[in-house]
Amino acid sequence: DGSIIKNLNTIKSSSDEFNIRIEQLETNYADEFKDIRDTTSNALISLLTSISNLNSNMSLYSNDGKLEEEEKSQIESDISNIMTQLTNTTDVVNELTTILNSNNQDTYKQSLTNAFTNVNTSVNSLITLGNSIISDSTLNYSEMTTLTRSVGESSKYVNVLKATCDEIMLLGLGGTIYDQFSQLKLLNDRFQTTVKEIQYSTTNS
Repeated sequence: DGSIIKNLNTIKSSSDEFNIRIEQLETNYADEFKDIRDTTSNALISLLTSISNLNSNMSLYSNDGKLEEEEKSQIESDISNIMTQLTNTTDVVNELTTILNSNNQDTYKQSLTNAFTNVNTSVNSLITLGNSIISDSTLNYSEMTTLTRSVGESSKYVNVLKATCDEIMLLGLGGTIYDQFSQLKLLNDRFQTTVKEIQYSTTNS
C-alpha cells in the first residue's frame, strides 16, 4: 500500500530529525556546561591568586617593620584586586544559584550559599585588616601574624567553595543534564521500536 509506505517514510524522517535534535541538544548543553565550569574555576583561582599576592607582598614588606608609600600603593592595589575577584566570584555564584533554582536543586543551592557566605565573610575581613594595616607606616609581627591567619582562613574557605562547585558540576548540574538526555533517548528508543513494529506489521499483513 503506497500510503502506508509513505507514512513509514514520514515516520523514519521524523525519527532521523529527532536524533539530529538530540545531538544538537547534547552539543549545546556540553558547551554551556563547559562555559559555567570554566568561568567558575577561573574566578576562584583568580581569587586565590589575589589573596596569595597580598600575603606575599605583606611578608616581603614586613622585613624591616616599615611601610613605604610605594609599598602601601602596592598593597592597596592587591586589596583592590581581591575586591574585584570577590565581585567576580559573587557573579559566578549568583549564576550557579539561578541554574540550581531552575533545576530544583535545593540541597546543592543551600550548600553553595553556605560555602559562599564563609568566603564572603572571611575575604571581607581580610580586606578590612589589610586596609587597617596600611593606615600607618608600620608593619609589626602581631599584624603579620593576624594577617597570615586571615589569609589562611580565606584561602581555606575559597577551596571549600571550589570543592562545592565541583560537586555541583559533577552531581548536581551534571546529574540533571544526564537525566534529561536519558529521558530524551528513552523516548527516541520507544519511537524507534514503534516504527519497527509498524514496519513488521505492514510487511507481514
